[in-house]
Order: sequence, then C-alpha cells, then structure tokens
Amino acid sequence: MSSAGESQISDPKVRVFHACLVAHSRITMQMEEYLARANTLPIRDYDVLVTLEMAENSTLRMNELAERVVYSRSGLTRLVDRLAAEGLVRRQKCGRDRRGIYCILTDEGRAAREAAGPFILHAIHHVFGQHFSVKEVETLLAMMLRVHAATENPIPLP
Repeated sequence: MSSAGESQISDPKVRVFHACLVAHSRITMQMEEYLARANTLPIRDYDVLVTLEMAENSTLRMNELAERVVYSRSGLTRLVDRLAAEGLVRRQKCGRDRRGIYCILTDEGRAAREAAGPFILHAIHHVFGQHFSVKEVETLLAMMLRVHAATENPIPLP
C-alpha cells in the first residue's frame, strides 16, 4: 500500500468516519430486527411519527419533514403513503401554496408512537445506556450536534 493510502487509513478522522458508518449500519440492523421481534413500529415509522409529534401542531410540510428525517424524498413519500393508509398520518393541501402538502400526525399515529416508545427506549439503553456514562453520552451528543451543524451546507469542492 502506498504511504498516501496508509496515511489516509491511519488518519483519526477517517477512522472516526468509518466507525460512524459501521455503527449506523449495525444499530439500524439491530433496531429493525428487535422491533420486528417486538411486533411494534419499524424504526423508520417511529422516526417520522416522533418528528411530527415534536413539530408545532404535530404538522410539517412534506419538504420540512424530508429535511428532518434521514430518507430520500421518494422513500419518504412511499413511507408517508403507507402511514396514511394505516391511519397514522394524514395529508392536507397547504391553503396558501396549493403545491405544498402538510403531513399531520393523527391520534392513531400518536398512540402507535407511544406504544412503541418503551421498546425504542429499551433499545437505546442497550446500545448507549449500558456502555457509556452520562458524561460520555453528553459529550457524544455535543459532538454529533456539531457534525449535524457541519452538514447543513454542501461540502465545497477542493
């Protein structure tokens, strides 16, 4: 291997990036498998429902929802279609902008999110709570929020 390749692999930033990718993949796979065994909401459904619940009036425009969750717009559209068919959300045209559509959390969606909550919290504790101190979790959160802020703008070309 070239020294340039070796220096890239040994760069701590590259190693952290790779560790984040692997952690995300493993956490997602474990959560999906666990929630399926628990016969509760899939993590993607929960993510959309909790994001709506945190929004003012439990309502977001579809483009705002897409910015807050981690799915492609087409993937989110299909997910919201399914959630609407299940009665967990409803769509409503924006009064001022006829092209815009609101996604609104229903009472059934709120109840489903609340029922899934204990399972989600159990999984979060399994991944984070038993392996990190409160101080470490706070530090990790602060670092992740800085990463989120850094990703708000496109990466400039060199």
